[in-house]
Amino acid sequence: MSKNNKADMYLDMIALHKEVTGSCILCKVRLPNRETLKFIVDCGLFQEEKYNFSNYSFPFEPSEIDFALVTHTHIDHIGRIPKLYKDGFKGKTYTNLLAAELMPIALNNTAEILSSNIQKNSKKKVIVDSSIPVFDTSKPLFDNEDVANAMENVVGIDFNKTFRINDHVNVTFFMNRSYSRFFMYTSNYTL
Repeated sequence: MSKNNKADMYLDMIALHKEVTGSCILCKVRLPNRETLKFIVDCGLFQEEKYNFSNYSFPFEPSEIDFALVTHTHIDHIGRIPKLYKDGFKGKTYTNLLAAELMPIALNNTAEILSSNIQKNSKKKVIVDSSIPVFDTSKPLFDNEDVANAMENVVGIDFNKTFRINDHVNVTFFMNRSYSRFFMYTSNYTL
């Protein structure tokens, strides 16, 4: 196999929704050695009330994800990271240094808001819609302890510094005006 034969590597990117919030893109990479990597780009909270049910589950098995990349710290891009770990994700979450510093502040604030919303909503009359799956909404998605557990696995990287995730994958975060972008390449194969 030629090391420049890009036909031997595949990348599937699956946008998991069409809404504005709840950003979470599942990526599957089949490397030339037939190894498959699964990772996500962002893991955001759905903030619209009509999509709130989407916060309670993932359309993938969190324990099967190898790693996560975070572009920036808006809650619609990071708001379900503690739930991801709570549901079985064991990998690292890679982001830029500034985002890594801001994430615990934003996520702890979100944990408090979610807890407060549970208390407020427990007094509301619930209208059941049979088209929406039922989840236990009597507890918040995550709490401050879940945030602390998730943050133990967050790795902040300098902008413009290429870092190795494993033997095949390197990532570089670049600054854009309002958020970071990343460039990922595998061995001699560029994605």
